[in-house]
Amino acid sequence: MPRRTISNLDKLKLLLEGLETNTAITHLCKKRGISRSTFYRSKKIFEVVLTVLFTGKTPVKKRPTRNHKHTRRCKLK
Repeated sequence: MPRRTISNLDKLKLLLEGLETNTAITHLCKKRGISRSTFYRSKKIFEVVLTVLFTGKTPVKKRPTRNHKHTRRCKLK
């Protein structure tokens, strides 16, 4: 799909339409000409914004956990 900008208002309308109707997200995205990843990314952003507005708390970003592999400090027996 060609790259284009979508206003926040249009994104919000799409999210609300996705919640209100029983239509699959894929069909809504095709109708609006956006990818599903754009839809879900926008959904995540609006969820965070609404959480901050209603709770007043900013979300804490968790650090990714690393799989522990044996290093020089760990000795195998």
